[in-house]
Amino acid sequence: MSLLLAISTCSGLVVIFSSDNEAVASIHENKVILHGPGTTNITATQEGNNNYERAPSLTRTLVVNQVVGVEKPLAAFKLYPNPT
Repeated sequence: MSLLLAISTCSGLVVIFSSDNEAVASIHENKVILHGPGTTNITATQEGNNNYERAPSLTRTLVVNQVVGVEKPLAAFKLYPNPT
């Protein structure tokens, strides 16, 4: 499963995303690819140029729970978490 990362900037400079735990999720072409349960921090960074200073990094925590099954994967998603 993947999630699209959407972001906009006034400068038009590229924003780069990274994950600090690729066993849980990795980043590919502004998409988060989920690999397994756990916690990872997704960080967005943007370098500066001659006209704009480097933007402050922004980090958000992503928690992925174990999913047992997906009903009708081509229709609306219904996710069933691991029973506790």
